[in-house]
Amino acid sequence: MILATLLQDCSFWKKQILELIMNKSSLCPLIASKVLSLLSTFGVHCRIEIKVCSRQGKQHDGLNVNGKIVARYANTYGNYSSEDCVLFEKQDSDLPVEINPAKRFPLSRCWVSLPAYSSLIVDLNLYEFKTMRKIVDQSVESSVEDGRITSNSILLDDLAIHVHAAWFSPDVVGQRIDSKIGFPSSLLSWNHQSKPWASPVLEIFSVFFGRGRQKTMQIYGSIEVLSDDDDRISYIFNRDEKEALVLSENEKSLPVSDGFRVFDDCSSFQMKFSIKDTEERSAIRGLVDWVASVLGTSLWYEKQLCSLIPGQHGGFAVIHYLIFSEAVSANIIVFLNPKTGCGDVCPKIWGSLIAQYSCYYYTSRFNKDYYRIVLFEKIKDDLIQVSDDSRIPLSRSMIVVPSYTSLIVNVDILCGKSDENFSCATKIEISEGFKIVDI
Repeated sequence: MILATLLQDCSFWKKQILELIMNKSSLCPLIASKVLSLLSTFGVHCRIEIKVCSRQGKQHDGLNVNGKIVARYANTYGNYSSEDCVLFEKQDSDLPVEINPAKRFPLSRCWVSLPAYSSLIVDLNLYEFKTMRKIVDQSVESSVEDGRITSNSILLDDLAIHVHAAWFSPDVVGQRIDSKIGFPSSLLSWNHQSKPWASPVLEIFSVFFGRGRQKTMQIYGSIEVLSDDDDRISYIFNRDEKEALVLSENEKSLPVSDGFRVFDDCSSFQMKFSIKDTEERSAIRGLVDWVASVLGTSLWYEKQLCSLIPGQHGGFAVIHYLIFSEAVSANIIVFLNPKTGCGDVCPKIWGSLIAQYSCYYYTSRFNKDYYRIVLFEKIKDDLIQVSDDSRIPLSRSMIVVPSYTSLIVNVDILCGKSDENFSCATKIEISEGFKIVDI
């Protein structure tokens, strides 16, 4: 499982560009500087360590090394040309390097950040000072493995060069607005007649499907949520090949029809991916595994999380979710009773109904797009009929609400013929049961 986060939140996300190189120059009378930086939507951190040791019992007093070591990225889907990140550079100067497995090679920097769906390539081009004898001119590649260390070795005649990459998930984001609110007590003091009993719940908001600049794809397969406290399987996405979902070039998200799963305090849960496209250009298989020992701590609760699953032939999937320590389920039903303007008793409508929580920030485009619950969303060219009982057909109706907050539903509904607009943001407390909004 790879936990990733938005390393920089900026306007380039509006165009759904996964990574972007920023080039900033500064000029002054004495100094001219140029800064290249990578803005990555789904990023992880890596700490690089290089060691040089002898092979087969051969003894070395040391080496005087010149040359260059750089890190670069693979699998960036053509959004930018990978820039070299210099880890070591020494030309025409004496630098003794001790041949000792306990000593680290003296890098000028050892931390890099990269897209979680990419891999890290380290190029080593080293030679001996004065004699110009080539020591090594090779590359090694490491895949992202969260919480682990990946190692590659270059074996030479008398030396072995070991390149270690330790992977780290960035700090999770999305703290509640009121940081003084503690975790709800397991012994609730609610009046059970007005509020339901709360329990630990996983809520899944969206699934991002990353790929190169390809044409329309047809996606099928399943995304399952399983828990060790029962044998029930909850499907986030489930389609066979005959009912494959069409994703246009600009569409990046899979629909989530049922996104929550209740689990016991001492249990674990998994999110299992098995996604293909009909032309076999992409296959995503993997497991996001939350074991009971990790869920037994409060570190990951109440925070906006995302996990990345790399594809077998390129591409990747990112699932955005929250783990609530205590939440209740809510069944959403929305009725539309237009006063005037629509003309029809059961009008055709378009627009959106988006749910969010009162205690979380949604100031960034990224959070708005991927950490809110889409109840209804249609464009003007895809009108939908309101039912005979004035009920709006929702893409999903069952959601969860944390016990310490309230639900906000953002309404933006338009009638197809008249463009009469029904727009508001209504706040619903858990104990209210239902709410009538007069627009």
